[in-house]
Amino acid sequence: MEKLLTTREEEEERKEYIQQIVQREAKAAVEVARLEQLLHQATEEREADLSKRNVEIKKLKSDLSQLQKSSNETNKRIKTDSMKQELTDTKTSEGKCDRLHQSITQLRTQLAQAVAEHRQSEQVLRSRKIKTESALETWIAKYDTDMGERQEELEQIEAVYKVEKQQLEDLEERFALLGISSR
Repeated sequence: MEKLLTTREEEEERKEYIQQIVQREAKAAVEVARLEQLLHQATEEREADLSKRNVEIKKLKSDLSQLQKSSNETNKRIKTDSMKQELTDTKTSEGKCDRLHQSITQLRTQLAQAVAEHRQSEQVLRSRKIKTESALETWIAKYDTDMGERQEELEQIEAVYKVEKQQLEDLEERFALLGISSR
C-alpha cells in the first residue's frame, strides 16, 4: 500500500537513495574491511613488536642477572683475594719488623761495644798524648837549655873572636907600619 501512495518519481528517488545507501554501505563495508585489515596488521605489528620487546626485556633481565651474579662473584673473589693478600702482607710485615728489631738490637749492642772500645782506645791515646806532650816539653826544655848554653858559648866565642880579630887587625896595622907583611 505504500507503493500506491508514492509517485514514480518518488520511487525513483527512493531507489536512487537506496542505491546510494547500498553503494555507501558497500564502500563502508570495503572501508571497514580495509580498516579491519589495517587494524589487524597494526595489532599483529604491535604484538610482534611487544613480543620482540618482551624477548629483549627478558634477555636484558637475564643479562642483568648474569652481570649481577658475575659482579657479586667478582666482588667476593676480590674481597677474598684482598683479605688473603692483606694477611700475607701482615705476616710479611711482622716478619720484617721482627728482623728489623733484632737487627736494631744487634746494632745497638755492636754500637755500645764499639763505643766502649773507642773510649778505651781514646783513653790510651790520650794517655800516650799526655806522655808524648810531657816528653816533648821535656825535650823542648832540654833543647832550649842546650841552645841557651850553646848561644852563650857562641857569644863568648864571638866575643873572644872579636877581641882576637881586633888584636890581629891591630897587629897587622903595626906590621904594616913596620913594613913586615903578614904573609
